[in-house]
Amino acid sequence: MKAHDLHKKKNKNLMFCILISVVCPLGIPLIPIGFTHGGPAWLAAAIAGIVLTAFGFYGIPMFWLGFAGLNRKTRVFDAIDADALYSVEEIATQTALAPKLVRKDVEWLVGKRYLQGFLFDRETISINRNRKLKPLYENKSSCPGCGSFETVKKEDGYYCAYCGTKLYSIG
Repeated sequence: MKAHDLHKKKNKNLMFCILISVVCPLGIPLIPIGFTHGGPAWLAAAIAGIVLTAFGFYGIPMFWLGFAGLNRKTRVFDAIDADALYSVEEIATQTALAPKLVRKDVEWLVGKRYLQGFLFDRETISINRNRKLKPLYENKSSCPGCGSFETVKKEDGYYCAYCGTKLYSIG
């Protein structure tokens, strides 16, 4: 699991939200100051004030909402990682979130690969016990017996379609 990466992303998002929450309101006094003083530099300051104010007015709430969603996902991740809760109901109870939000957040965590090695069936999270196929021979591109590239899957592995040599084991 990539707890460090998720918490790092959340902290960066928080710092950005705080920064724009402080910087954007500084555009408000730039508007009257820029227009009352003459000259192109002051006019540029007034225009920058308008841009900062408009960006702050519309952008700050959106960035804080994005942070709130990421913070919620981090809480769900911590309930899985630190508290070892593996059902939607347990996580919802622990985090005081609706089960629908927990499902959505777990799907996001799996999709973004913060939760690796787990399977999610929309109700419970379980450890993925599937394993990669392991080659029995060094030459992975063709059969060592006849050189064929065709394989057939059987119960215990993959075999050459022409000569029957076992190429891969399952499990």
